[in-house]
Amino acid sequence: MERAFTVLWTSDYCRQLKRAGDVGKALRVLFGGSHLSQPKFSSFGVRPGDWVYPIRVHQGSLFIVSRMRVRSYVGLPQYLTGVLGLDPAYGELHVWKLAERLAAEHPEWGHLLPWGCLVEVVLGEDGAEIRLDRAVPVEVVESLRFLGSRGERPIKHLQEGRIKSSVSLQGGVYRLADISAWHFARRVEADQDERAVL
Repeated sequence: MERAFTVLWTSDYCRQLKRAGDVGKALRVLFGGSHLSQPKFSSFGVRPGDWVYPIRVHQGSLFIVSRMRVRSYVGLPQYLTGVLGLDPAYGELHVWKLAERLAAEHPEWGHLLPWGCLVEVVLGEDGAEIRLDRAVPVEVVESLRFLGSRGERPIKHLQEGRIKSSVSLQGGVYRLADISAWHFARRVEADQDERAVL
């Protein structure tokens, strides 16, 4: 079974992507940083070939925002010049100034815009559409398991399939147990198949 990981996206970040028109676009890049809201992927053992599922929690329900397969890691200067096609001078800006400037110049770039205290850029392939309404069924949420050094663990703070607190999903990039990864893949692929028919 291919390895799969989740990363929790905040409601604010999801709203930002919606405003930028990113809903419906394929996920192409992720940014790892030094804060709980933007964990460093490589620190959690994510490597090329692995799947990453950005998720969100809204009103107690779990949603799969998208997924992508990790192709490679690159530094910010290489991302700015090689992927975004920007002048190397952009790489000399402090990351906060850079994010502010690029957001003003290219708001349509959505999730491609560098943000936060980033320390790594994860380039992807086979990205699924960014969606904010791809709900995970309650029975899957209840059976969801993550793999850690101490074995499997469930989502904490669940009540009748509703997530009362997302604290156990925050602050890291967490590996899904194989059966949970299969459920996530099936949910995304069913959504893609359904949209292909429309």
